[in-house]
Amino acid sequence: MQHNSAVGNPQNASATMGQASRGGSKKNSPRTIDKTAQMPGEGDVASPGRQNTKPAKAQPEKSEQQIAPADQIQDSESQAEAQPSSSLGESALLTPFESVASSIHGEGSSNFSASTLQSFSASAQSMGEPGSAGLSMGSLLASLTSSVSATKSAAVSPTVDNGDSGVVADGHIANAMVFRDTNNNGLWDHESFTDTNNNGFYDAGETFVDANSDGRFTAESFAITNSQGQFTGLTGTGKVIATSLRDTNGNVLSKDVSTGLAFNQVYSAPDGASVLNPLTSLVAARVGANASAADIAAAEQAVAQALGITLPTGTSLSSYDPIAIVNSTTATAAEKSAALESQKVATQIANTIAVLTAAAVGADSSLSSSAAAATVLSSIASVVASTGSSDFSSSATLAAITNQLATTVGGSTQTALQTQSASISTALSNVNTLISQVNASTASGASLVAIANIQEVAQSTLVNTVQNTTAG
Repeated sequence: MQHNSAVGNPQNASATMGQASRGGSKKNSPRTIDKTAQMPGEGDVASPGRQNTKPAKAQPEKSEQQIAPADQIQDSESQAEAQPSSSLGESALLTPFESVASSIHGEGSSNFSASTLQSFSASAQSMGEPGSAGLSMGSLLASLTSSVSATKSAAVSPTVDNGDSGVVADGHIANAMVFRDTNNNGLWDHESFTDTNNNGFYDAGETFVDANSDGRFTAESFAITNSQGQFTGLTGTGKVIATSLRDTNGNVLSKDVSTGLAFNQVYSAPDGASVLNPLTSLVAARVGANASAADIAAAEQAVAQALGITLPTGTSLSSYDPIAIVNSTTATAAEKSAALESQKVATQIANTIAVLTAAAVGADSSLSSSAAAATVLSSIASVVASTGSSDFSSSATLAAITNQLATTVGGSTQTALQTQSASISTALSNVNTLISQVNASTASGASLVAIANIQEVAQSTLVNTVQNTTAG
């Protein structure tokens, strides 16, 4: 039975998003999303017929205002609370990187077929830009980028509540879907619906197939992040997953506000978390499904210790947003320094996930990015657990992760990854080393901008180069 209902149980989008109506007319016809279990915008189907298995969930109605495209996202004037301002104001300016020209190539890359990454060199040049937190970093890849954007918006410190509200951070991720993975299949389960406005999720009033005949749109609880990466109104219990939204043509609508890049990752966190980022994703991968509070606490402690992260007393990884601490006007210098060290590690892990996901998808075009990212994360968690400590600027650590990934996926993909393992690991190591060199003793919004500049190179041109290389 199909319904065109204005009454359902979607999340309250007006409470969770800084919305603005999409500009321009739509050129795409409405799509019918007939997958009952999928990542938004992807064709993954976990188990057809899943819509009959879950009872209807009472959720707040969602506003019929629509999310603006990722490059137009801004706070809604009707947002329930005024967003706190960054201590640096609307934006932090970093003098353009000069001489982003020489390569950062290392040993062991004779098998690497991409001419772009062959130009990496191990030499370092002092960049020492004003406002760059006293950085002394090697120059980046001539062939990877001719320049890095000089202006980055300093992340806004969000206010979050434990459990049903929170933030997605990589930098902060705007216009991402956050959902409660109640059946632990890694996919958003829902009744089929027609995405009339092409925004990647269900809105009240859109036509849906009422598979369980309850007169309401039935789906796992979900919310959409606003322009500072905040979400609220996420009901229920269980593991939380954050992923990108896509339109009919597969264009990513979610955005990392620090780098300006499309967000094409999958982050997760255990039940009760108010922060989703690469660090919480490692915790979630370590504890698995249906973990107890004690299991989660033990996993968080183990992950923090393995990564060398020092948390404030009474704080867990699942509630700790280092970006917010660095931008805080009340945090001490020591607290900001510790937070920046945590963000550096989180960014290195994010780069690792992005680059190795691209390598896997390049080697196997049938592999979805979400499935590949989940396998990469599992490989990282496995290496961290087995070694008890991990340095993501170390080529040896990154090679171990790459080889673990290759073993897991198997087949021709394994061969492609193992062939390029040394070269990929060296390139990624050199980029992550630049992040480790960011001076944490004077942590500030400018420090976050410096990290974001390096992250932009790693997650754009390096990702594309690696994917093209493993694709042959």
